[in-house]
Amino acid sequence: MEKCPSMIVQGENLGCTPLHIAAGMGNMKLVKLFLENDTLPAYVKDREGLSAFHIAAKEGNVLVMKELITACPDIYELLDNRGRTALHVAAESGMWEAVNFFLERPDLEGLINEQDEEGNTPMHLAAVKGYYKILIKLAGCRNVDTNATNKEGLTIMDKNRSSVALRIRLQAKAFAEGKGVGLDYLLKIPWKGAEIVKR
Repeated sequence: MEKCPSMIVQGENLGCTPLHIAAGMGNMKLVKLFLENDTLPAYVKDREGLSAFHIAAKEGNVLVMKELITACPDIYELLDNRGRTALHVAAESGMWEAVNFFLERPDLEGLINEQDEEGNTPMHLAAVKGYYKILIKLAGCRNVDTNATNKEGLTIMDKNRSSVALRIRLQAKAFAEGKGVGLDYLLKIPWKGAEIVKR
């Protein structure tokens, strides 16, 4: 690396750099080594516009995400070619731990309602894939806009294959917040279709 530092930022056919590959594999030793030499490779994007931070989020490699954001505090602002943040990528990939990483950091709270080029929030993408655990976690955030519409005019309920189950959980969330009953308790209740509360 010392003899040829440009090697670190050069990508292969898909534009992936050695840091992209290390981040995707969760290889902390290599990630640290690359970042010690220079933080520039962290900002390099592949042909899809994914940074090493996006790749780590996509694969659920939270330790790599922590290392990258420590070395490059503004890396979370990077968008891919579709205008997606690393939170979008994590939600779409069903990576619970990576989504949780974002939600545990107050400085990253604004990403929850961020819309991509099609107007989709991370919740829209999780809904399309049917990642209910992620949907419930995102719905539990105080600043989330559960009524956000994308450019097609669709909400997360419209995008979800089974919006009835999600609607029940969101109603349980509202009930829990209004009545002081713990949300975790209500989410463990085995809901049946007949128990749907009419609006």
